[in-house]
Amino acid sequence: MRMSLALYEDRFKAVVLEHMLTDMPHDEWTRLRSFAEQRQNYVSPSFVADLGATPKELIEAALSEDSISLNEMLVPKFRENAVEVGRIDDYPVMYVKGRGIYAWGNDPKDGFTLTVWVTHPAYPPDY
Repeated sequence: MRMSLALYEDRFKAVVLEHMLTDMPHDEWTRLRSFAEQRQNYVSPSFVADLGATPKELIEAALSEDSISLNEMLVPKFRENAVEVGRIDDYPVMYVKGRGIYAWGNDPKDGFTLTVWVTHPAYPPDY
């Protein structure tokens, strides 16, 4: 049975925030946040983008628990650009460079996945 990842959210958010603040180039942040302006690419037409959101505010708004596993989410075009940016309980927190996708799960083959998209509320490039 798949277990909720709610107990791991704070740790995941901390790893993502640290990467955004210390390792993400400013031009990558700016390029990815520009996707949030493209309403035609929104996950839901009812979503509203906060284009001035700080990284911390964005993480709070964009955090989701997805019903697909980390392995399912990291399709070949994402996997080739995925880098480990931290670890939680010996499982890697992955960042897909150029797409702005952060993802982690404690059962990479079958479990749920915590995600944050820098492009929120729009889909990431090539999603």
